Amino acid sequence: MSELITNGQHIPEGLMTFARAVMTHSDVKNTITRHREVIDRVTPWQAMVVLDKLLAEGFSVGEVKAGVGKILNMFHRGLAVLQSCGLAVLQSCGLAVLRSCAPIMYATDYQT
Repeated sequence: MSELITNGQHIPEGLMTFARAVMTHSDVKNTITRHREVIDRVTPWQAMVVLDKLLAEGFSVGEVKAGVGKILNMFHRGLAVLQSCGLAVLQSCGLAVLRSCAPIMYATDYQT
């Protein structure tokens, strides 16, 4: 997938730090606490890039498959907010593409 990503958008380091912590089983709770803001604001594009970067960093497909459920579970809040805001997620060549129709909400904007 790396060769298909040409978008210059920045992936917050907190997302990668969290994903690496899940993959290595190292202090995940504290990592979540430190990076909660960026985890709760993840976009579908960022979620896919995080998984792609884990593979590029040398984690095997089996290792990423084992950790993807935990990673996406934590990304669920941010992705659910995007869905409820009315952002349309379109499928194009197997990649998620966002078409913005509303401002992005922050973690404090929705009820837990």
